[in-house]
Amino acid sequence: MGIRIPNTKTIRRGYYIKTVGDRIRELREARDIKQKELVAYCGVSGSLFSQYENNKVIPPDDIKLKIAEFFNVSVDYLLGRTDIDEEAVMDKEIVRLPIIGTIRAGEPILAVQNIEGYQIIERRHLTPGYEYFFLKVVGDSMNIIAPEGSLVLVRKQDTVSNGDIAVVLINNQDATIKKFYKQKDCVTLIPMSTNPTHQPQIYEKETEAKIIGKAMKVVNQTNL
Repeated sequence: MGIRIPNTKTIRRGYYIKTVGDRIRELREARDIKQKELVAYCGVSGSLFSQYENNKVIPPDDIKLKIAEFFNVSVDYLLGRTDIDEEAVMDKEIVRLPIIGTIRAGEPILAVQNIEGYQIIERRHLTPGYEYFFLKVVGDSMNIIAPEGSLVLVRKQDTVSNGDIAVVLINNQDATIKKFYKQKDCVTLIPMSTNPTHQPQIYEKETEAKIIGKAMKVVNQTNL
């Protein structure tokens, strides 16, 4: 009696070859992309996209192309024809993003008066189609993950998921970085600090806590 080989993977020279679904899931998780973001980008249902990632359905060619463009990889890489991403050279390209000292309502985030300098970062950390900037951390309310003076890479967006680290504008004043939770219209911002004086902040009106973006990465500052 022979051994049944799973039909979601191919055996070549004694090892498993990653499928399209494997590649999509690995790229998404490595870049901290929520599945719903790709669902919206590709214009398919969430259940269908889950089937792509779980190797139950093979994406059609137009969806493969969209996913490859989203992650800036080649279609051959998605198909497992190569383990070398032919476009990965672009991932090593260095880009220069503005450092924002403060964010206030009524003026553009990237207004000249808000920019304190610039920070370099590899393009591979950035997802095409989004606007990014760095925000300088003030205070110790998030010092477990972002000490005062460090820089947080922020992806500009107006929604986040519960448990995400978000940049939020409070009462049309200054922006803060906190772990975000929302239940109905009640928003709770939770500090991640060794300082016990910092306690969760609760806002009963969503308009009191406006999401500016999602914190993606903390980096050491490079003076430019």
